[in-house]
Amino acid sequence: SWAPQNIDLYHVQYNTTSPYTSPYYGRIVNTGGIVTAVYSAGYYVQSSNSNIWAGAEVFDYTFHRAMGDSITFTADVDEYFNNTELQTIFNYKKVSSGNTLPTPVLLTAATLNDATKNFAYQGILIKMDTVQTNPVVPFYGQWPLTDASATASSSASVSIDKQIYSPTPAIVSFTKYSFIEGVGNYNFEFNI
Repeated sequence: SWAPQNIDLYHVQYNTTSPYTSPYYGRIVNTGGIVTAVYSAGYYVQSSNSNIWAGAEVFDYTFHRAMGDSITFTADVDEYFNNTELQTIFNYKKVSSGNTLPTPVLLTAATLNDATKNFAYQGILIKMDTVQTNPVVPFYGQWPLTDASATASSSASVSIDKQIYSPTPAIVSFTKYSFIEGVGNYNFEFNI
């Protein structure tokens, strides 16, 4: 009889060849991780022992989840505009709760703008230090940020997406923050 393979998140995501599609695209896998963020249509999971290629977005309206839950489940692996997504969740099991979240990986806007590098951070907790909002009007509710990696020849920026939290109009151009943390996602471009 047929059975899904047990595949960790690292191997679900890992692919260094453009367009960086999951090697398990279109297949059903058993996987799991620590829930690092929750939103209305799902959540993000990340392996606790890795900070690259080991996170994913999960579409799941059915099962109760909370940040810090360690979970396992069976899912279809899909790609949506180059973002690996796990969907059609079944065999869901909460292994434990209240786990420490993986430490966010410190990255720059320049790295997050580099298409040869940023796919490795889908679903990964990310931190950017010393950032400021760009002097532009938010695009589709996303606020672009820059950091010290921006130069005269490269205005490296990364957008804060509205999927989990909606930025408020109180955030204005050139507002500075000592750091920002969030989950990496690809939604037409890489964002947090």
